[in-house]
Amino acid sequence: MTFQVNYFSTALLSILLLPLLRTTSTQKSSPSHITFVGSLTALQAAVRVLPGRSVFDSMSAAESFAMLPQYRISKLLLAMFVKSLAERVDPSQVIVNNVCPGAVRSNLAKKAPWYVRAVQPLVYFAFQSRAPEVGSRLIILAAAGEADTHGHLIANAHLTSIPFMDLAENKEVESKRKLLFCWV
Repeated sequence: MTFQVNYFSTALLSILLLPLLRTTSTQKSSPSHITFVGSLTALQAAVRVLPGRSVFDSMSAAESFAMLPQYRISKLLLAMFVKSLAERVDPSQVIVNNVCPGAVRSNLAKKAPWYVRAVQPLVYFAFQSRAPEVGSRLIILAAAGEADTHGHLIANAHLTSIPFMDLAENKEVESKRKLLFCWV
């Protein structure tokens, strides 16, 4: 489910919206924006593909599901998608970027088991979580970003990169990224 919500459905929806965003850009004589909510946890992702399965099947398999690793992988795939989409979209028409608002205090776990809710304040403290207002300001900052943000991850209001994705000499990562996103 994490893969479908955080990555796949978001990517597909953005592709479907591109024609409308391009038309709007032309009508308004200014670029439209697509801003994805990413995460620096993508830096910690370790993609494991189950034998005989695709990345998509592996991410959806119940036997390999673990929340935090799946979350990290979904955010890595999203960052790779943003880079691939940005290569195919003119920033004068649509600015495509990705923002990490950091850990934000929320009620997402309000229906979680009592033992999760009991430690939630400690988790927020440990990760130096932000108030929702601060997290939302960072998202708005990215959504109003200029062409220099096109294809990038914005974290803590600064352009950030995922190091191995920026290495031109990393042919293995580049070939996998192009294979994964050939449908874009």
